[in-house]
Amino acid sequence: SSRVRARQVVTPLAGLQARLGPERIQFADESDLDAAHAAACEADAVIIVTGYTAAEEGEYIPGDLTLGQDDQAHAAVSPDTVAPDSAKQSRKRRASIGGDRLDLGLPAAQLALIDAALSSGKPVIVVIVAGSAVMVEPFHDKAAAILQSFYSGEAGGTALARLIFGDISPSGRLPFTVAQDAAAYPAFDRDAASILYDQWHGYALFEREGTAPRYAFGHGLSYTHFALRALKARVSSQSIHVSVAATNSGDRTAETPILLFVAPPGIAAERWPRMLKAFSRVRLQPGETRIVSLEVPLDSLRWRCPQTHSWKLESGSYCVTIGTTGATEQSTTISL
Repeated sequence: SSRVRARQVVTPLAGLQARLGPERIQFADESDLDAAHAAACEADAVIIVTGYTAAEEGEYIPGDLTLGQDDQAHAAVSPDTVAPDSAKQSRKRRASIGGDRLDLGLPAAQLALIDAALSSGKPVIVVIVAGSAVMVEPFHDKAAAILQSFYSGEAGGTALARLIFGDISPSGRLPFTVAQDAAAYPAFDRDAASILYDQWHGYALFEREGTAPRYAFGHGLSYTHFALRALKARVSSQSIHVSVAATNSGDRTAETPILLFVAPPGIAAERWPRMLKAFSRVRLQPGETRIVSLEVPLDSLRWRCPQTHSWKLESGSYCVTIGTTGATEQSTTISL
């Protein structure tokens, strides 16, 4: 829940101060852009933490309910005192908070802060705290790096410092597509009482429409390089069994996901051009190779026939592709 409050929280600032020492960290924010620019000019590198809180992105809390968000606002009004009419009306008309965002970009003040830092000419790392896709068009080609930390929990500041200074390598992959234009996503109306969406959404919609995303589903970088080879696939009565040799061809120990997509024939019915059907994670030392095995139940490939109201497994050729990101590195074809 976005209303959870941990007993202890290591903020990004605290995590960096613990790593380098407070004297080596300068802090500024969007409240004073001149000070932020000046601090960036004096720094070796700049880390800007952007994103959202429960106020912009979280569980929708209707105006007549409270989960504690009014405690501070009305703390000054004691139950034993007579509250003024304005305070009583305020309690009756609390504005709803949280829920769906109206804009997929960062707030204007945060974009201005990024610009102020970029104008220093120093390397700028933009960290995005958010639960879903955020448009990055205003700065993606200017920032030295972009790291989406999601909501990283009470030790998030420690984790951020470890990632940025290379104690561990980033190994996450995007579970969504980041568009170049918000219009590429399905139409959205936050105030609609009802709305109908069909099967075309996510990365399948982008691929069907031939729309190039800014960052594709499954995108993610690492401090090392991985290579896949020797892809094998066989079919049993219940599953597709897949194996592949994964090699860490770089000079850093790291983890990587192995993503397996299946493309059905799509003749009996139009289907997603490829579907993520299995994944695994593997940790490899520099130069190490390991065989990774994955399994796709045949039942997960069935489609629902609207005429017979039954689930059917289409016969024909299925393309099995595998990669460490959403991009294909190895592929093979099997018949069902």
